[in-house]
Amino acid sequence: MNKTGLFVMLLIIIGFLVLQHRTVPNVPLPSAYHAQGATIQIPLAMRYDLSQEEVWTLSKRADADQYFASVFAKERLLRQFATTKLLSADGGRTYATAGQIRVNGVLYEATRLHVNPDGRTGYIVLTRVGSDRTAGNPAAGTANG
Repeated sequence: MNKTGLFVMLLIIIGFLVLQHRTVPNVPLPSAYHAQGATIQIPLAMRYDLSQEEVWTLSKRADADQYFASVFAKERLLRQFATTKLLSADGGRTYATAGQIRVNGVLYEATRLHVNPDGRTGYIVLTRVGSDRTAGNPAAGTANG
């Protein structure tokens, strides 16, 4: 293969990697969640068994007061949400977080990550993007569910 062919192949591979990195992952609605209007709250726990279809986990950076909510599908990391700043320390710790994910095809923005006083469990709050609907099934994307 000549240099031009190698260069074109390299550009295609780089383009694929950039596209894959920028694509917002889509996950099914977990079996345990709490919906309220345009938000869903997904429970998190520090887990090490990632063999399930989908797992939402909580982890902590050892050398800093920073937590992460991670979504795994078939042992593959799909998305990670890092805490950015402490919002409240009442009844555990509530942090700001950011990042987008699709749940059942509906785009959500991560807004808060709460860590319970035990430091091993909590929940992440996802808010539907681009919708003023506040009733029905948030994962279905319609007010009627």
